[in-house]
Parts: sequence; C-alpha cells; structure tokens
Amino acid sequence: PCWVLTSRPIDVGRFPTADIRTTASSATQVVAEMRAAASDLDLWCVGGGRTATWLHDAGLLDEVWVSIAPVLLGSGIPVIGGHVELDLVDVDRNRDFAVCRYRVSR
Repeated sequence: PCWVLTSRPIDVGRFPTADIRTTASSATQVVAEMRAAASDLDLWCVGGGRTATWLHDAGLLDEVWVSIAPVLLGSGIPVIGGHVELDLVDVDRNRDFAVCRYRVSR
C-alpha cells in the first residue's frame, strides 16, 4: 500500500488498481500502520521538509536521502526543520541528480 499524508481530500480513483490510503493521522499512528503492512520490510517515505521534520520529531527517521538537482531555487526550504545531526553515508548519481544518503544521529 501507499499512504498519502494530507489534510484535504484527494481523488485516488484515478489509480483503480493501486492500494492508496489517505490520512491526516499522527506520525506514530501512520508509521505503525505502515510497519504492520510491510512486515519486516523497510519503509520508504517521500516528501519534503515538512514530512521529514514530522517524522524526525516523532523519532521515526533513520535515514535521509537528498537528491540534488542542478537548479537554483533561491533561499530554498530546509531538508528538516530545526537542528538535526546527519552523518553522510554515501553519495551516488541518478542521471542528472546527485543523491546523498545520510544517517540520522540520535
């Protein structure tokens, strides 16, 4: 299944064969549901700084993967709000993107 974290209704009917679940629940509740559905598999959350901050503040973030595109966005948006210690684990390439993998220090 795929969870969409949203506070407003979205039309998931455009994807009739996909198991898409929308939620505005707390991070701990959503991750508990995701873990139950994934059994022993890893969870992959894709989102912006707000999603990463939300998961980090709940103590649920183990790694952060940042894809860097060759586009200047001005002041930009923080990857994670507030102070977070990240340790660089790996750097790779995905076509035109540099992909940096960080481990969250606790």
